[in-house]
Amino acid sequence: MAGRRQVLLVTQDQGTTSAVGAALESEGSIGREDIFRDLRGLSGRMEMQPPSAVLVDIDPSPTQMLAGLDPLVRKYPDTRFIVLSEAMASEFMLEAMQMGARHYMLKDAIKGTLSGVLHRLCSNGHGGGWERGGSATTILSASGGCGATTLAVNIACEIAETSDKTLLVDLDPCYGGVGAYLGIDGQHGVVDLMGRGGTFDAELLGTTAQSYSDKLQVLLSAPNNMLSERLITDYSRLDDLMAACKRGYSTTIIDAPRVPMDVAADLARLSNITLVVFQLTVKDVRMARSMISALETRGIATASIVPIVNRYHRRNLIVKLEEAERAMNGMRLRCLSNDFQGAGRSSNFGQPLLKAAPRSVLRTELQKLASEIATGTVAAKAR
Repeated sequence: MAGRRQVLLVTQDQGTTSAVGAALESEGSIGREDIFRDLRGLSGRMEMQPPSAVLVDIDPSPTQMLAGLDPLVRKYPDTRFIVLSEAMASEFMLEAMQMGARHYMLKDAIKGTLSGVLHRLCSNGHGGGWERGGSATTILSASGGCGATTLAVNIACEIAETSDKTLLVDLDPCYGGVGAYLGIDGQHGVVDLMGRGGTFDAELLGTTAQSYSDKLQVLLSAPNNMLSERLITDYSRLDDLMAACKRGYSTTIIDAPRVPMDVAADLARLSNITLVVFQLTVKDVRMARSMISALETRGIATASIVPIVNRYHRRNLIVKLEEAERAMNGMRLRCLSNDFQGAGRSSNFGQPLLKAAPRSVLRTELQKLASEIATGTVAAKAR
């Protein structure tokens, strides 16, 4: 934390006050002067100094609370507003998101997720000096074999070439493809951290990860020789893991194929950007559309989701790009070329494209994508 913490809370519920205090205990807790019973008191305080974040308990009158919150959200665009509620009511969640609230959190999740959410939302330099941390990008696959792991490995390698410390995290619960791709093995991995009691920090993360180069470390799913015995089944400490990643590394790339949808949504919530990778087939387009819809339903902003068409070729397509965009409700799709020779050489030799095929078309495209991720400018391709 740099300087005085700037988090305010609006609630009349003592249980919520206690939960927030416990969640922020490691960062100095929250003082009585930062807690308000109504939005009127909050408004007066914000006029003196807009905070980094405001937590607003909308129970037991969500309609009234959201109506009163709307003008404050518009007046203070650099403050991150987080709505707290006992229940996930879709109509109130959508209303909160549409007015500009940055997150909708269930009260029973405060203890385990609030700190991580605050670090993610307030780590971009806005809103009063919350601790600045690194960025995180999650890569999801809409189907098996669509090339998501190849993208994750190569994006991480490209970023590490031009950036500070970079971490590649393998969250594949089945195969652990990152370690096999890069020829890396180790004694520990994500499965050990997820099952660990007590706290873990960036230092522990650094000793658990394996070094691939001076600037790139890889956190394996599990030791390659124990994948069949020690699969990732417990994601309860995902917030702790992501917080440690952001504290220890300037950029974190998460390869997350085959994870449950609730886990995918948690990753997207904790990430700056989420790439959904698929190919232009009917099945993949349907799966990608369903996945993006499920993320949006769980409160993930559409602007933070970038659909990636992998192995794109203008000719001989079963599904045309325009048809896929219509099926995806008008979302612009970013395309990566079907560079069979370059990608095949990379896979066959177990090396990233920058080593196996440095002049390939795909490597050039991935360099551009990696640069945009590193600088926070990545977006769906405009056509």
